[in-house]
Amino acid sequence: MLDHTSTSLFRAAGLLLAAAALLVVVGTINVDADDGEKGAIRDVISRQLDAFRRDDGVTAFGFASPQIQGKFGTPEFFMEMVKRGYPQVYRSKSAKFLGLKTIGDRIVQRVILESLGNDAVIAQYFMKKIDGRWRISGCVLVKPGEGV
Repeated sequence: MLDHTSTSLFRAAGLLLAAAALLVVVGTINVDADDGEKGAIRDVISRQLDAFRRDDGVTAFGFASPQIQGKFGTPEFFMEMVKRGYPQVYRSKSAKFLGLKTIGDRIVQRVILESLGNDAVIAQYFMKKIDGRWRISGCVLVKPGEGV
């Protein structure tokens, strides 16, 4: 059972997701990133998905931005949030990368994820380059045909 602090963290995560979803509605444009940057972004997301599949919370948490890490504090709280709020991310069986977009000043990598239950969602990963490394600063799930 989660304590009051855990519940507060999940509420904060919900508010972050709502804010990110609002940005999705505002508008997007395609991004022309070089192949090296695209590959680096895809690598970070792929490695985090692999870490989730292995229940390796420490590694998965390491791909999150410092802001996300600060919100959850520990890999255990982070993994619990992903298990509850992002089951398709936590246990995806396939990932198909789509094009990069920008929303405001943020780069978004869209990925079609198929869960073990065969339902598909588009995960919109908000990416941030910190000290030369790409990190995941948020994720919004939408059904195919919705969002960007």
